[in-house]
Formats: sequence, C-alpha cells, structure tokens
Amino acid sequence: MRNNYRSLVYLNEGNSLVEMVILLCIISILLVASMPTTRALASGLIINMEAVRLAQDIRYTQQLTLTRGKKYELMLDRAENSYDIRTTGSIRRKVIKRVNLTEGVYIRYSTLYGSGFYYYIQFNSKTGLPGRTGTIYLSDRYGNTRDIIIVPTTGRVRIR
Repeated sequence: MRNNYRSLVYLNEGNSLVEMVILLCIISILLVASMPTTRALASGLIINMEAVRLAQDIRYTQQLTLTRGKKYELMLDRAENSYDIRTTGSIRRKVIKRVNLTEGVYIRYSTLYGSGFYYYIQFNSKTGLPGRTGTIYLSDRYGNTRDIIIVPTTGRVRIR
C-alpha cells in the first residue's frame, strides 16, 4: 500500500496544462490592466524631453547672440506646434533652426512677448540678457505639464 501512495505522489508533482493556461491568463490580464499606466508614464517622459530640448534651444539662442554679436530670437508658433531660432533686425529673417514638437505635446500658452499663436524672446547682443522674460507652458494629452521659465535680470532658463 505504501508503494501505491508514493507512486501517486510522484505522479502529482508537476503542473498540469490547465494550471499553466490559467497562470498565463492571469498574467495577461495584469499586463492589460497596467497598459494605461505605462502610456501615461511614457508621455511624462516625452514631455520632459521636449521641455529640456526647448530650454536648451533657448540657451543656444542666447549663446548665438553673445558669440556672434547679432540679435537672434526664438519664436514659438502655437498654430504649427513648433518653434524657430532666427536672426532679427533685418527685413529678411534667416531661420537657423526649426523644431516641430513631438506629436501629443503642445505649447499651451506663453507669457513671452507676442499674442495669439506667435510668441518670441529676443536677447541683447552685448549682455545676452533677454528683452522680455516669461514662462512657456507645455502640456500633453494626458494632463502632464511642464513650465519653462526665463528668469528676469539674469536670463537663466529653468524647467518646473
């Protein structure tokens, strides 16, 4: 009788196919439930990347103005969801760099000089200080927001 009991125990040690299928179903349900969270997380990373890129381009515009001794401006275009770095002071403005924001990230508003769909910031060619400071508000479709702040008197650019 003991031998029969041991043989039953040895036969029952592995997992059956039904148990494996149930386990796979539970794992797939958990993965599907976590998908919206990963999308929002990825969106947060994208808006951070866009805010850093815009802040770097503002600093780049400031450095161009200082090193070349000419006036440059960064112009935000809310209608096209993009911005340009370009020369100022002449009738024909040369575009140095044009950047389209990643799909799903939007320029919500700005307190820089301008109105409607167009805002811009210019820097003094002798000091590198901005003519007018303000904040650029970025947002995405998931409600994530980032603010790029240009500090008065110093021209420091920071992200909040």
